[in-house]
Amino acid sequence: MDNIEKDLREIEKVSVEISSLIKQGVKDFTIGRLEQRHEMIENFFEQYATVMTQNHQRRLESILANDKNLQEHLDKEQHSFNKSNKAKSRLKIYNQNISQTPF
Repeated sequence: MDNIEKDLREIEKVSVEISSLIKQGVKDFTIGRLEQRHEMIENFFEQYATVMTQNHQRRLESILANDKNLQEHLDKEQHSFNKSNKAKSRLKIYNQNISQTPF
């Protein structure tokens, strides 16, 4: 049972690291860590599917819920960024039109 706890803690540790990397905007390293964590989770299920408790399942579900919350946060940031760029683009076009208008 010690191995299952050790492996689950390692998955949780990598998940926290991934969240931190995403918030810092470190895309390249984040992708590698996501792939590594995916493999860790697959191996976890292969090794411990028959001995996994509800507590272990809840911890894994918590990791996935945190991922979902992080994804929603990133989607909102991306939407705000796109909205801001659209407004800047409109302002630039407006300023160009103003400067071309003879007074």
